[in-house]
Amino acid sequence: MEIIGYILSIIIGLTLGLFGAGGAIISFPVLMYFMNIPPLQASVYSLLIVGISAFIAVIQHIKNKNIDIKISIIFSVPLFISFYIFKFIILPIIPQDIISFSQWTF
Repeated sequence: MEIIGYILSIIIGLTLGLFGAGGAIISFPVLMYFMNIPPLQASVYSLLIVGISAFIAVIQHIKNKNIDIKISIIFSVPLFISFYIFKFIILPIIPQDIISFSQWTF
């Protein structure tokens, strides 16, 4: 099963390289179902995969002077603040089980 996961990871890498986005939504199920990584850890890994890919692309764009650093910082500050609020304030108060039916729990 892991071999299929590695093959799918290569396909995800090609997808990220060709289109530049969508890797997190594609890599999460591969990490979880084919690589047997727990869901919380798989979400962190998928974001790490996309972050590394984006960082490599940003370096190339900075070299080509396609990025306005000042505008990037202006957009980054609210992003980091909202991430901190969501991660450390909102996420911990969301209950583990939101609703339960006979055998199904959401």
